[in-house]
Amino acid sequence: MAQTAESAPIMAVFPNAKVSQERSDQTKKGIRQTLQQAVDLQHIAFKAAQAIEKASCPVELELAQARAKAVYDATRSWDISVDRVRIIRGKPMPGSLRPESKAKPKKAQPSTFTEQ
Repeated sequence: MAQTAESAPIMAVFPNAKVSQERSDQTKKGIRQTLQQAVDLQHIAFKAAQAIEKASCPVELELAQARAKAVYDATRSWDISVDRVRIIRGKPMPGSLRPESKAKPKKAQPSTFTEQ
């Protein structure tokens, strides 16, 4: 990453900014790769489903079902491995970290009856 005139003051204040930008670029590349892999698997699964629908004889149907099962198994193992990588990297599930709610002090409630 080349240092420009605009980034020079930032680099003086934040010397690790270059490292952060490189990590950010790597993360974006990883997300793009994962998304592309998911889309590719989706297309393969759709083709397998279409093959089952187009099967004209029992032998073709059995072969198409076996291929669809193999695609399902591969997709499931890919999904599990992506999840394992997320866990190893220490990234939580989306929406799993919620800010703790601060306890509100209880207000004094007026009594409903009065003594006379």
